[in-house]
Amino acid sequence: MPEIDARRIEDHLRRPWHRLAFDPELEHAFRASRLAASRRHIIVEIAILATMCLAVAPIDYAEHPAWPLALGLRLGILFPIQLLAIGIACRARSHAALDLAGALSFCVAMAVITLLASTAGGETATRYLTVQGGLILVYGALTGQRPLATLLSIGFAVAAYDGAVIAMAEAGEEGRLPYAAFVTAFSPGFLAVRILLFDRTERTHFLHRQLQACLNRDLTRLTRELATLAGTDPLTGLLNRRGLDAYLGPAWAAAGERCAWIGAALVDIDYFKAFNDAAGHEAGDGCLGAVAGLIRSEIPLGIGRTARLGGEEFVVVLPDTGPERVLEIGERLRDAVERAALPHPGRCAPGHVTVSVGVASTIPCATARPADLLRAADRAVYEAKRQGRNRVSAGLVRDPDVHRADLSAA
Repeated sequence: MPEIDARRIEDHLRRPWHRLAFDPELEHAFRASRLAASRRHIIVEIAILATMCLAVAPIDYAEHPAWPLALGLRLGILFPIQLLAIGIACRARSHAALDLAGALSFCVAMAVITLLASTAGGETATRYLTVQGGLILVYGALTGQRPLATLLSIGFAVAAYDGAVIAMAEAGEEGRLPYAAFVTAFSPGFLAVRILLFDRTERTHFLHRQLQACLNRDLTRLTRELATLAGTDPLTGLLNRRGLDAYLGPAWAAAGERCAWIGAALVDIDYFKAFNDAAGHEAGDGCLGAVAGLIRSEIPLGIGRTARLGGEEFVVVLPDTGPERVLEIGERLRDAVERAALPHPGRCAPGHVTVSVGVASTIPCATARPADLLRAADRAVYEAKRQGRNRVSAGLVRDPDVHRADLSAA
């Protein structure tokens, strides 16, 4: 079912009570939501007609002067058609098919009753016509067909009913004319009552359900957006420490379950304090954003996720990345920043922004934690700085062979 805007639903709810029509998209959604209930409704009403068909058969035998004809019509035509209509309704995938099933059941039943009344005559015909008139009135108010299909079915039934009454009146039996006039006049009224009361109530309930669904959907979307904002660094657009923890924990657990490597590259901007002292914090923020963009361009989402740890430090988490590969990625990050040649006003030479990168990689085991991976990368960064900056240094959380031995023993 397509998403429907809450404002459109509220507009429909504010309409006057007698305006039932929805716009096409909303009408389609309403009909789709009512299909299952309408199917059950139509099946029940056809089953009731079929049951009545069998229940009245003994009366035909006892009272109808041509009882073989009556039983033949009822059991040979009417009852099988009711079963056919139930089959159509059970397989129906649209309201048009349900309307067809309901109309087939009702119109054939009315035609058979009219024929039975016409062939009976006298008081027996009066009883048939009285029952038929009552069915017409009740059908308009209680059927599961759509209003237009109901109106057509009732129109057919009333035409057959009035034709039989008029034919009998010409034969001298005029006492049924007032009742026929009553049925003809009030059958559309019963249908109008159903439309104005039951249909309006169903439509109003549908609108309230859709409005609640819209509100729930909007609340879910806003909650998701807030969660994203809470885990995002506003300056660089990368993950913040909260977002990093939310990503690293599951990635670490998944690597542990698969006995796979997971790596991290910690990137630290060289002499960043001197940059801020020389150019100011606004320029420093611009430098952070530029370095973040370079890292993001080198690390697509399919490879890993990048976060800002705080200050001038960034970390890249790299699932399924062993020692050689993580060292290669670290060198690629360092080289990307160096090739960008971002001006560094706090340095005389080379006068450009550079980074020191510490990388680490491990296979998670029961005794290690995600923080151990970050600490190993952090120690590697300090080693890179000690060696002169603008370089990559590697470290391991633990010896991978020890990990594999532990996992094999487990």
